Amino acid sequence: MRDSLQPRRRWPGAALCLLLALALGACPGRDTGEKDDPSVAADSTQTQEAAASRVAATCEPPPVTPDSLVQNGKPWAQLEAWLTANQVAFPDDSANVAVANVPLCPQCDSVRVELRSTNRTYCMTVGNAAQRRIAGQMTLLAPFTGNDSLQPIPAGTRILMFSKSSAQAPAPATLVYNYQGSVTQMPASARWKFFYCEDLTGGTRPAARWRRDGDHCGRRGHGPKDDGEGPGGGTYGWMACANGCCQFYTPPPVGGEFP
Repeated sequence: MRDSLQPRRRWPGAALCLLLALALGACPGRDTGEKDDPSVAADSTQTQEAAASRVAATCEPPPVTPDSLVQNGKPWAQLEAWLTANQVAFPDDSANVAVANVPLCPQCDSVRVELRSTNRTYCMTVGNAAQRRIAGQMTLLAPFTGNDSLQPIPAGTRILMFSKSSAQAPAPATLVYNYQGSVTQMPASARWKFFYCEDLTGGTRPAARWRRDGDHCGRRGHGPKDDGEGPGGGTYGWMACANGCCQFYTPPPVGGEFP
């Protein structure tokens, strides 16, 4: 990963919607290397709009999470029971499981982490995302040794990821994990942010990836990439949403990288 003190590369142009950390131009696309046929592009756009509208109209988004369940010190068992009661799952599917070395905070060493979306994150619209909803989970595949701002976390720990944002700007994300039977929030110093990037190419099933720093939402020709670091040296967590991309970052993009 890049030195967290170095600024992220900025990308010009109104069409470049974003820069990981969790993965898909940031919304999926494909580049054939041939010139675009305007009629084909128009048909494709209409098809994407129709698909996104159908998903948003017929698909139940992840449930809103009560604040009382994700506060520090609350029993982890209560949060697990709520997930079960609301039929929240994290499908074990090749399209929904992504592994990469990522930092848990700007000053943290990278650790091997698996990312998954929930079974209903792809149903979430930008309006739904204005409320705190369970969006995905990270699972540590190696122990995190800790630093001054974040305690050690053993391998196998699940970190639950909750979205909450506006359409205009990224917002702090709530990430919690089980520490000795109690809910523990990622501290503010970890600087996790959530952003909902609206795009026509919304998801139609659970999907998650670690995406490269240079893969921007809405960039034509930037479809799924291999997991790992991009030209700027960073990654963000990407999840398919109904009419866009749900993205988790640390640290968040700077400068002109958000629209």
